[in-house]
Amino acid sequence: LTINPPALTGITLSPTTLLGGGSAGGAVTISPAAPVGGLTIALSSSNSAASVPASLNVAAGATSAQFTVTTLAVAQQVTATVSASLASSSLGVGLTITPPVLSAISLNPASLSGGTSSVATVTLSGPAPASGFTITLSSDQKAATVPGTVKVGAGASSATFTITTTGVGSQTVATISGADPNGQMASAQLTIKSSSMIVVQVPVSDITFDPISGNIWAAVQSTGGKYANCVVSIDPASGSIGTSINIGATPNHVRVTDNGAYAYVDVPADGSVRRANLKTGLVDGIYSIHMGGVFDLETVPGSPNAYVIVQDPTGGVNTTVWDGATPRNNTGAGGYRVQFAGNGSLLYGDGRGSLFINTLSSTQIDWTQQLSLNVSGFQYANGLLYTAVPTVVDPVGQYVVQSLPTTDFYLLNVEVAVNSSENRIYYVSWDADHSKRILDFDMTTYEEKPFFDDSSGLPGGCSDLIACGNHTVAFYLYGSGVTRNVVIVHGLQ
Repeated sequence: LTINPPALTGITLSPTTLLGGGSAGGAVTISPAAPVGGLTIALSSSNSAASVPASLNVAAGATSAQFTVTTLAVAQQVTATVSASLASSSLGVGLTITPPVLSAISLNPASLSGGTSSVATVTLSGPAPASGFTITLSSDQKAATVPGTVKVGAGASSATFTITTTGVGSQTVATISGADPNGQMASAQLTIKSSSMIVVQVPVSDITFDPISGNIWAAVQSTGGKYANCVVSIDPASGSIGTSINIGATPNHVRVTDNGAYAYVDVPADGSVRRANLKTGLVDGIYSIHMGGVFDLETVPGSPNAYVIVQDPTGGVNTTVWDGATPRNNTGAGGYRVQFAGNGSLLYGDGRGSLFINTLSSTQIDWTQQLSLNVSGFQYANGLLYTAVPTVVDPVGQYVVQSLPTTDFYLLNVEVAVNSSENRIYYVSWDADHSKRILDFDMTTYEEKPFFDDSSGLPGGCSDLIACGNHTVAFYLYGSGVTRNVVIVHGLQ
């Protein structure tokens, strides 16, 4: 009589495919039933990503027993064979372990104003492997910038990253996308609200920015109601009018001294220049210089009692420096507008096709050079001239450093402003239909930032673009039948 011991008849797993980090149930069957004292079956796995007990006991009289397979998170799909052995026989079953996949991207907030940021969260379907799990990121809009990748740490199932945005001219929707190493993708949409625009309802003839007070100063025309014939301060953030100083006649240009103490204006009615004391709110100087056809007025850096008058350039030499009512010796060729080169001794002039260079001393001004460089509408900063052409010109080396791309310009007319502390070159351009666009370039790389389009239908052209800090610019409107209101645009980048 031959009596045989129990033999293995089967091994099963449920499920046979699972996400790394999960577990599966296993069962082993034998026939006939286990003897008195039970029966021990050896278990093993062919891959360390799947772990099983070293052995399994089938109780006396039983024909099966259960065990658990635990798995580790994996970066790529792997297969393990789970085997049961008894005596000289062995049976195995395959287990497929899958990596996590990128399941979602969420944004907080999902809608914001340009220039602010949002925190995004990538979520995986399971824990990341020991080496972490890297998600590749992208944005389909320049106005929303994301890092190239974000890594989910070992054992974690999510990670965050920051989306930075820039100002936009009209509401923009950016699609933020992520892709895991195995090609699974997810995305979310970020709504970027447009920059804001304020129209200050006061007719002006000129504006300037005073970095000391942080205010715009405007020369108000005689039709300005209670502000008629005044210079007034305007808060760039709110557009509200603050200090008002009556000049006594309609002012033309207005410029503030670099110490923020005085505002100088020229008055066409009597050919005078008048000085408003911004601390006392009074006019404390009227200089009857009898200058007509004033094209530009500038204050002299470091000399709050001095100013420069630029007359009609068709008469040739046309730039005079004044100390109160006393002119300094000589005159210079100034062109149509002038800019000081960061100090009170060097003055550049725009000749609309040429560059004039003048030097100043405490007693006189001298015209020293005329260069064939187109610096139309230029602004000076950091040793360079930023022009409305639009180009960047080195006045010392006498060459064009950079020509900016004109693709997005309305090139009928252009005004330029610069802000060194923000490292930005700003432009306003407009066409014959009065469509207006604010453009924004990095001063170092010349990279173009998202532009701002005026969708309000404001009439006329734009004059005297100024940078007001906090990524804000201002200009005023002009044209036949157009009220010369001040326009302030926030949220540029």
